[in-house]
Amino acid sequence: MSITARDMTGRDTGALGRLPMLAPPLAALLYPFALEGFHTSVARIAEGASILSWLSAAASLALAFAMPLIAMLAAMSFSEIGRPTVAQLRARRVALLAVAAPTLFVFVGVVLTMLHDPVPDTWLWVACWAIALRCCCAPTTACRRCSRPVPFRRRCASLTACRHSPSS
Repeated sequence: MSITARDMTGRDTGALGRLPMLAPPLAALLYPFALEGFHTSVARIAEGASILSWLSAAASLALAFAMPLIAMLAAMSFSEIGRPTVAQLRARRVALLAVAAPTLFVFVGVVLTMLHDPVPDTWLWVACWAIALRCCCAPTTACRRCSRPVPFRRRCASLTACRHSPSS
């Protein structure tokens, strides 16, 4: 069974077909917010808050620990595909990058702090993972008319590169 739902023509069936591809970058995008939720819950516990703060802290911490696990499971399931599509290869690479998200988040935070950057690290984090989400949603870079991959140098020159002119 493949990671994405496909119809008889081999196209994706829609948003539900791409959901497994989007889970790792989406989980990595939400990672700092799970940590912030844990920090807020622990601060409330220190003030003497109710049992709801304890449950919120446990749920936030579980979500933060589950994020690399979600990405690793997705990367493993993408690795089982015999002949993956370009989108599946791209999603597997993003999933493997998402496995390292906790380490990358700490690294980005430390580097930005050392540079005395006034931009919060969460803004940079969200921007980078939003780009990764967009890459997972992007169509393949194959030439639609001739069904062959576009050479790398032409792909760099234009995202819509095709050897055919637009009018023909």
